[in-house]
Amino acid sequence: MKRRKLFQRVLFALLLLIGLIYGQHPGDDSVIPKESVLPFEKSEGIFRADMEPAADAAAGDQASGLTVHYLDVEKCNCVLVESGDGHFMLIDAGSNDDAHTQKTVEYLRQLGVETLDYLLITHPHSDHIRSVPEIVNRFSVNEVIMGDFEREEVGTRIFSYVLDAMEAKDLLITRPSEGEVYFLGNASFTILLNDDSALTAAENLNDCSIGLILTDGIHRFLFYGDGEEKAEESLLAGSYDLSCDVLMAAHHGSSSSTSEDLLFAVKPQIAVIPCGIDGDGEAYAPSDKVLRRLKDQGVAVYRSDTNGNIVIESSLEGLNVKTEK
Repeated sequence: MKRRKLFQRVLFALLLLIGLIYGQHPGDDSVIPKESVLPFEKSEGIFRADMEPAADAAAGDQASGLTVHYLDVEKCNCVLVESGDGHFMLIDAGSNDDAHTQKTVEYLRQLGVETLDYLLITHPHSDHIRSVPEIVNRFSVNEVIMGDFEREEVGTRIFSYVLDAMEAKDLLITRPSEGEVYFLGNASFTILLNDDSALTAAENLNDCSIGLILTDGIHRFLFYGDGEEKAEESLLAGSYDLSCDVLMAAHHGSSSSTSEDLLFAVKPQIAVIPCGIDGDGEAYAPSDKVLRRLKDQGVAVYRSDTNGNIVIESSLEGLNVKTEK
């Protein structure tokens, strides 16, 4: 089983590297015209893309789209990815309290989720992992993808609870490396960044965030957790084309992330910002500097504090954005 999985990853990686390294994908201005981008105040819209499937689509596989659910869990991260052929991945599972954890569980149940192919933890801060014990207890998880951190290195009770819950379920834990490709049904994602070194963890745990590009062969989505200056410099210095259609603004829209250089490289049409009440009960809004950078680049912005749950559907016709509010 492991050999077959490894063979599949290697085969698919050869196909994906063409698009990732040489930029053969739908991430430029000609794909989704600027004039079709709706302002962030609108609750929904269609970002059109009159184009053929991207070069990084699976060979012999009809691209059938992704649905990416950016859950409103206040100033925390929790993203459910649903492939067109019914596979699921959770990127982070953060919450401020039990009520938001249960909200996440119910959301997954209503979608009929029983098994997560992957639970990917970008980094071990509580606003990204607090719901993990409940998730692994309520759903089957085939594989956990996360950096290599010791309990003492992180030093929080939440992280210890997370490790205990995963150990109790005897979950497969993978430490990803840059360039590795993982399959999610007829979609895939490539690891761009995973600096889990003790030095970076001691300096700034946010910069240990895993960076990845998710694609269905039609559109591309970029995630890099709470990555700040060091993480963004590493992404920009890497060999991969970062251009994507949808960017999840790092670190909840903090001014320490989403730099002008990063935006110039990514060229997103849409940015999603998870923000709202933090773990101390204080309201947290994105930085005015970040909002200005996005506006200057003509990026449509959706925020969990004003839009609630944000769902983006990818298809050959374009990106359809639906919001709760």
